Amino acid sequence: MNAQPNETGPVVGRSDHDGSRDLSDDQTYELLANARRRACVRHLRNREGRGPSDGAVVSVRDLADAVADSVADDGPASDGLRQSVYTSLSQHHLDKLDEWEVVRYDREARSVATGPNFEAVTRVSVTPGTTRRGISAVALATSTVTVATLLAAAVASPRLATPPVLGVAALNLLPVGLFLQTQFDRDG
Repeated sequence: MNAQPNETGPVVGRSDHDGSRDLSDDQTYELLANARRRACVRHLRNREGRGPSDGAVVSVRDLADAVADSVADDGPASDGLRQSVYTSLSQHHLDKLDEWEVVRYDREARSVATGPNFEAVTRVSVTPGTTRRGISAVALATSTVTVATLLAAAVASPRLATPPVLGVAALNLLPVGLFLQTQFDRDG
């Protein structure tokens, strides 16, 4: 293989002793930018813990069903979504993951197994909800600062302690309550 310089990371396209290609951080993030590809990696990672190491083989249909359930908005995926996911995995996403040796996709057998770069990709978090927790923490911090500022202003200047100011302070307590509820739900 010819080495291709990559301005956003290490040299890619280089063959290692095991034949795998190196992935830069940017390429890894690009591969995981799509929710369906992230769900594929997540499902394969979870299956790997149950079966033999170095990649148990899974059918594309089973993988598509798991991915469809993962990306469904609420409840189990509809038949239409399952078919859409199956088609997009078969025609695009698995080829892309196979190209970068994250998975080994056998088109004829309609099966997928983990590839040499699978572990490198799973080092990047593919856990669902990670972003939501980060946003919850930001909402908590913003709400806390807003409430503290409004209460300090109300104490410093009693004329500001009007119902609208207190209403805004009360509304800003909602994200705090939701954040705490989420924390208790996760811990308990």
